[in-house]
Amino acid sequence: MNFFREKLPTSAHILVAAFLFTSTILITSCAGRDPRPVDTSQAGDNEKSCASLESEMSNIEKDILERFPKSDKSGSNAGLGVAGVFLIVPWFFMDFSKADEIEVSALIQRHNHLLIVAKDKECETNRERIPTLEEMKRKAKEEKAKDASEQSNTPK
Repeated sequence: MNFFREKLPTSAHILVAAFLFTSTILITSCAGRDPRPVDTSQAGDNEKSCASLESEMSNIEKDILERFPKSDKSGSNAGLGVAGVFLIVPWFFMDFSKADEIEVSALIQRHNHLLIVAKDKECETNRERIPTLEEMKRKAKEEKAKDASEQSNTPK
């Protein structure tokens, strides 16, 4: 009987092993997803007709508008981080990957590349270059600073 007690794990060992296994699964699964960016330049871009270039740029613009709100996770991650101080569970739902941001940047680059191809082919298009995410963030920061300085300069 003593032999089996020495060889069998105790309930504490089982609990520790279960906790470590569960923690490992949760931590590795909550890091986010891998980005799947579109290639900026693709084979056959220069052979496309003006209509197909226009159609693809239109589809890309729709994709960008759909994905753009998802690309900034700083607000949701901050909220989950604060909630995680009190309860550990929200920390498991934080997304540290920049997959959406990378994909939106790739779509913007693809759109701008197709626009250059369309202009080189002298296609008539009213589309304009889409600024990169970094340019948009920089412009938003400048506008915010400008608004703050205007508010501080207004007499009360």
